[in-house]
Amino acid sequence: MQGIEKSHVAILLLDAVEGVTDQDLHIAGYIQDRYRGCIVGINKWDTVEQDARRTKQFLADIKDRFRFMPYAPMLTFSALTGKRVSKIIPTIREVFKQYNSRITTGVVNRALEQTLQRHEPPLVSGHSLKFYYATQASTRPPTFVLFCNRPDAIHFSYERYLINQFRESFGLDKTPIRITFRGRQKEERRK
Repeated sequence: MQGIEKSHVAILLLDAVEGVTDQDLHIAGYIQDRYRGCIVGINKWDTVEQDARRTKQFLADIKDRFRFMPYAPMLTFSALTGKRVSKIIPTIREVFKQYNSRITTGVVNRALEQTLQRHEPPLVSGHSLKFYYATQASTRPPTFVLFCNRPDAIHFSYERYLINQFRESFGLDKTPIRITFRGRQKEERRK
């Protein structure tokens, strides 16, 4: 747990022979809760890849079990034979690059505008939910603040939609993204 706290990118190492354990899922949940970049590394792949049907089923099972972390790339390798081990460091670099990405405010607002045009915000208690503007507040992970009229009334499914649209718009398919919603300050509303 301390290693995850100190990291930017964590590699969750799975054993291809054992498959996904409850402990693996618990650790993955901890990684996600801390908004760390993550790579799902599957070791001992040489024992599985001989059987194409088993391989396909195994990968489908892993994707399903880790569906709450769709951004985490999966790497299959064998430490024993060295097969595909050379892909680990480049993947870490790619994940960290996205994890450390900075998007300008103008680009963020254009993406928000296009996202809202594709799927309008839902009504909340009969009132329109309005987004005014957005900005990126920080990196590690990319964190966006969206200013709106009813920040506490946004349904988690619409938040997930916004995250997925930002992920696609900014090419952040291998990193967690955090979105927070804020109301405008009273001084700004008066203007």
